[in-house]
Amino acid sequence: MNCDGVNKWLAEGAPQGDLGEAAHAHVVGCTECRALWELLEEPIPAPLTLLPRPPELWQAGAGVAVVAAAAIGLAVAVRGGPGWAALDAEERVAIGAYVALLLGLLTVALWRFRRPAGIQPVAPGWLLGGVALGYPVLAGALFASRSAGGIEENGWSCLSIGLSVSLGSGTALWGLARRGYRAERVWLGGVLGAVGGLVGVTALQVICPDQHAGHVAVWHGLIGLVSVAGGAAAGWLAWRRAAC
Repeated sequence: MNCDGVNKWLAEGAPQGDLGEAAHAHVVGCTECRALWELLEEPIPAPLTLLPRPPELWQAGAGVAVVAAAAIGLAVAVRGGPGWAALDAEERVAIGAYVALLLGLLTVALWRFRRPAGIQPVAPGWLLGGVALGYPVLAGALFASRSAGGIEENGWSCLSIGLSVSLGSGTALWGLARRGYRAERVWLGGVLGAVGGLVGVTALQVICPDQHAGHVAVWHGLIGLVSVAGGAAAGWLAWRRAAC
């Protein structure tokens, strides 16, 4: 039992049997959890309404996976996959590992934001930075040896396609994000924007034939940056609306 387990206990109800004994033992030995426990012993008013039950991790993962697969699949069905075909094995492994790692961590972050006092295993700021800045750095390193083409070639087209995929993905995931306990709206909006941006970047990596460092780092990289900023701004507006 750890602090995260005690948080889950407080959010979802007291565990039974050995798990309950472990939780009590942790509270006795943990200064922070003991202080929280003493605070909760004070009488508090009963809530007026019950909070909706947050989704489980597998539900968040399934939602992200379905949205990502549908968005990328639609882009490939319309535009084909010349970008992915132009990559060698090492480039595919590097990009695939980057996308899988960040998408997995962002899914966990999205799930944690739907739980009261959910502890984030990785600070959300690092994840948002990995989407906004990590991909341009990765593309610059991977494609540095490729011959440069015109940086404006298909640039605006890529930007519009990538942002469309990002917006569609983020909007589809908003239905999942609305479940559970809504708090930390700015960070939640940034995470949703980051997931959408990562899906948009991945779709462009598959369908775009311009695979040189300048084009990919600038035009494709803008997708993640704009999506993260837009998601955080949307979360801030939601927070302001709720505050009023």
